[in-house]
Amino acid sequence: MLAGLWARLLTGQVNSSPIAEIGVNYSYSQLDTFGSDVSHENGGSVYGEYLFSPEPSRLFRGMSTLGIAAEFSGTGAASGRFYSYLVGPRFNNEWHKSHLNAWGEFALAGAHASAYAPPVAGSGGWISRNGVSFGVADGLDVVLKKRYMVHLFQIDFTYVKLPEIPPGSGHGGGDLRISSGFGYRFGER
Repeated sequence: MLAGLWARLLTGQVNSSPIAEIGVNYSYSQLDTFGSDVSHENGGSVYGEYLFSPEPSRLFRGMSTLGIAAEFSGTGAASGRFYSYLVGPRFNNEWHKSHLNAWGEFALAGAHASAYAPPVAGSGGWISRNGVSFGVADGLDVVLKKRYMVHLFQIDFTYVKLPEIPPGSGHGGGDLRISSGFGYRFGER
């Protein structure tokens, strides 16, 4: 199925135009920022995706597309903030009769976390770190009138590798995020 899609894309034998989509989400996040601290945060994300031409799917009885998605998200609470920018491939499968679109993606990019450290012996305050992150996500959308999307849910798990104090040590943490929102599509199928 995917080999046939790539062959059609490379040879220019594509029968329908590509789709682009942009949207916003509200997010609730459980973030392990530094050490064993767990932070529950609220925030949002902005995303965009470019989907290559659809291919009929015999396996899933729908329309499958392969594309690339990018997302910038930020969540925060009184004790910390977390920003991530992710990009990676996305696989969609849309069932036109039910107006449902299920998707999954793998993403790789960067992250920025900041946390408040209580003063100890004269030092303390906000600590900020940049690092790398990668993650997986899946979701379920409802398509309204071919142009509008309602994201019923999106579940992301992102692994984050951040430098820790003292310098040279490292800390790996996880961000589990649940999101819901709206999107708008450009292009025709």
